[in-house]
Parts: sequence; structure tokens; C-alpha cells
Amino acid sequence: MPIRAVIFDKGDTLSRDVVFDREAGAWRVYELSRSPRPVSFEECYRTSLEVWDELLPRRDRSALEVSCRQYQSVVHDRLGLCFDVSPAEMERAFYRTAVTVQWESGAPETLEELGSRGIRVGMLSNTIFDQSLFEEEMRDANLLRYFDLVMCSSRYGIRKPHPLIFEIALTQLGVAAQETLFVGDSPEYDIVGANAAGLVSVWYNPNRAPRPEAPTPMHEIVSLPEVLPLVNHL
Repeated sequence: MPIRAVIFDKGDTLSRDVVFDREAGAWRVYELSRSPRPVSFEECYRTSLEVWDELLPRRDRSALEVSCRQYQSVVHDRLGLCFDVSPAEMERAFYRTAVTVQWESGAPETLEELGSRGIRVGMLSNTIFDQSLFEEEMRDANLLRYFDLVMCSSRYGIRKPHPLIFEIALTQLGVAAQETLFVGDSPEYDIVGANAAGLVSVWYNPNRAPRPEAPTPMHEIVSLPEVLPLVNHL
């Protein structure tokens, strides 16, 4: 069956976080806060780390997602912090301060070529951040126009490798699993999930790590433009 769609993971596939300064992001949010009692930034930041250390293992075990807004609410309500801005504005303040991305070599050219061939293109990412932030980031880089779908686990409360989130992406793109490539760097999340949902799994391995015995990717590439011959020949 010919390939009609390609879905990409984002982090360490389409882009890389060249800066993730959690403390700077937390400080920017703290600046927006008010409180009926004095709460130091040190207490706020320490609490945020404690809560994250508690939640992170649960996300991976359950394949259920916690959104940034839920996480921030737990931290801030525990401390009694109040804000005059919306949760969306707080999340954006954190993300735009803390995160700087670099788009992967070959990404724009690959996306443009896929679109020119009439291939539907999606992005599916495990992240606590709202997908509107990724869309904004992609728009700033003039890349959003290439995507028919941008989808994040934070919107649905389900994380890869749960097959359901792959099935939602397929429905949104209007394609079948067997005619869709899924390209991602993580054997644990991307390859396991794509295989379970029946997609054609493509392991993005630019560092040429040893091929895992399990899960077994159907294909392996070391650069994003290598997706194009797969689209041609499958």
C-alpha cells in the first residue's frame, strides 16, 4: 500500500532543545505572582522540583499525561500563590523564557518536499506543554504551513506509546495505519507505540546508536531527508 502520510515526533527528531532553563522559566512565572503571605522564589522552585519528581515516574508508568497547567496549579495552590494572568499566559511565560529550540538539519526541506508530493504531514509529541505553544514556535520558524496536524499528549491526557494517541492522529489525518510512516528517535515511546498501532515505524538514529533488539523498528534513518526514499519505495 502506498504511503499517504508521515507523522513525526518533535523533540530530538524535528527539533532539539538547545536551552531548557527551568529555573529561568520558574522565575518569570514567579514574577507574575502575588500572595497573601510571603513565599520566596527558593521555596517556590523547590516545591516545583519536588512535585515534578513525584509526577514524572507516574506519567511513564501509566502512559497518562499531566499538562503544564495542571502541574502549575498543583505547585501554586500548594503554596497559596495567586495570579492576575490566565493559566495559559503563565504557561506561555514559562515556555518562552525557558525553552530555545533548534530545528533539525534537513527538516524544512524534507517537510516541503513531502507537501509537494501530496503527502499529509503530522507531528505527534509527548509533552506537558499545550500544542498552541508548539504551533507558535513552528509559525515563528515558518514551518507550521507544512503540517496538516500538530498534536500533543497534553491535549488528550494520553502519552506515547499508548496506541490510542496514534489512532487519534490517524483519524485526524484521514489515513490508515499501514499507509503512514511514524518517524521518531525513541524506541521506548515512538517505535513501541507505532508498532502497536500498526503504523510503519521509522527509527530516527542520527547518532548511530546500536539497533535495539526490541522493540524492532521497521526502518532506520540517520537524517530526515532519508524519509523521502521510503515514501517513494514502500
